[in-house]
Amino acid sequence: MAARHVILIGCVQTKLDSPAPAADLFTSPLFKARRAYAERSRRRWFVLSSRYGVLPPDRVVAPYDLPQARQPVDERNSWAEMVLAQLQTELGGLKGRVLEVHAGSAYVDPIASSLTDLGATVLAPLRGLALGQHLAWYAAQAPAPRTPRRRVRT
Repeated sequence: MAARHVILIGCVQTKLDSPAPAADLFTSPLFKARRAYAERSRRRWFVLSSRYGVLPPDRVVAPYDLPQARQPVDERNSWAEMVLAQLQTELGGLKGRVLEVHAGSAYVDPIASSLTDLGATVLAPLRGLALGQHLAWYAAQAPAPRTPRRRVRT
């Protein structure tokens, strides 16, 4: 069922100043932690962009300044419609999908109920947590560093 489980990670304000793949464009510690989590999961993942909607990690896009939380409700609703259409296209439908969303409420809230209405299960494991708690959660998900084993001579 892993192929039916998809991770969506929210974009952030800190970006490179030139076009880059979506996976590399955003440079904050939070985005890097989200990306590392998504990559370790070995699940399909996308970036939720306030400007472009759903971005595959390798899609090259130009930097922008469009904070989702500052957008009027009607703009967020239009964005949500775009995101739903893009997800339907990218995933070939949403029924039976599990969408794990790692983004702020300005990204999750406009799409969650519509995704559920379309048959998807929405998980937002960090909903309601502060930024520091997000970073701590991602740190706890990271594999422990391996220490080399010493050979004992007998």
